[in-house]
Amino acid sequence: MIKENIKQFFGSSWKGIIARIIFGVALFVIVTFVHAATWPVVDYWASGWPFYFSESWGPCPPNTICHDSDPLALVADIVLWYFVLCLVVFVFRKIRKTNEFVAKEQNQ
Repeated sequence: MIKENIKQFFGSSWKGIIARIIFGVALFVIVTFVHAATWPVVDYWASGWPFYFSESWGPCPPNTICHDSDPLALVADIVLWYFVLCLVVFVFRKIRKTNEFVAKEQNQ
C-alpha cells in the first residue's frame, strides 16, 4: 500500500511525469513574471524561487562581471518544485476519489 502511494505520488507513468514537468515550467514562468513585476529594485535581478540560482546587478562597470549563478540552487529549485507539483496532483487525486465515493454512496 505504501509503495503504491509513493509511486502514485511521484508519478507512475512517463505521461504523468512529463505533464508535471510541463506544468512546472508554466508555474516557473508565472512565478518569474510575478517576481519581476513586484521586485522593487531596478538594478538587481534574481531568477528562481525560493532559491536564487541566477543573480545580476548593475550598473556594471566595463570589464567586470555583474552576474552570478549557482547550479546547486537550480537543482534544489527543480527538486522542490517537482515535489510541490507531485503533492498538488496527489491531493487533487485524493479529493477526486473522495468525491466519487461520496457521489456513489448518495446514488445507492
